[in-house]
Amino acid sequence: MSKDLLHPVRDWYLVKRFSEEEVSSGGIVLPGNDKKNMPFGRILARGPGKPCDFAWDSNTDLFAILPMSAEQGEVIYFEERGARKLSLDGIGEVWAVNECDVIGIVEQNADAKIDALTEAGLL
Repeated sequence: MSKDLLHPVRDWYLVKRFSEEEVSSGGIVLPGNDKKNMPFGRILARGPGKPCDFAWDSNTDLFAILPMSAEQGEVIYFEERGARKLSLDGIGEVWAVNECDVIGIVEQNADAKIDALTEAGLL
């Protein structure tokens, strides 16, 4: 039986959502009953970026590419309504998430930054 592999194009990410009760290395716990409300996942692959139709590169005669916000392996929080659920042999259920549907990148082990924000009275 062959396994499927999908390489995202343009400004798409391929994201694996966390399974029930999974704990990230940063200590984020995603309980099973809140899974629907917390669309966190790890980026398995990403496209090169979106061609920018208003920025022409005269050296290459191509449109400039807008860079992606997150890298492969990072954990992101994303808008589930804009994402598409896919099932790939050998990988299982994954989500195709567009760059515009990424809400944020989870910064792990951010204790020092959180302490500084607390001391400054911002948290």
